[in-house]
Amino acid sequence: MKYKIVVDSSSNLTSDYIKDDEVGFAVAPLTIRVGGKEYVDNDAVDVDELLDNTMKSEEAGKTSC
Repeated sequence: MKYKIVVDSSSNLTSDYIKDDEVGFAVAPLTIRVGGKEYVDNDAVDVDELLDNTMKSEEAGKTSC
């Protein structure tokens, strides 16, 4: 029997954390909405821009959670 472990990106694990023929592993990225813009929490996210927009926004950020 094969298994697949799925975690969200707040786990800070990389998609190659587990390499096994019987166990698959995947990271589901969270979506963060700040100041009218959506950021996908993956390796390509611009953290500096996200933090800058968070500080400038008068509204609380929202996530896909």
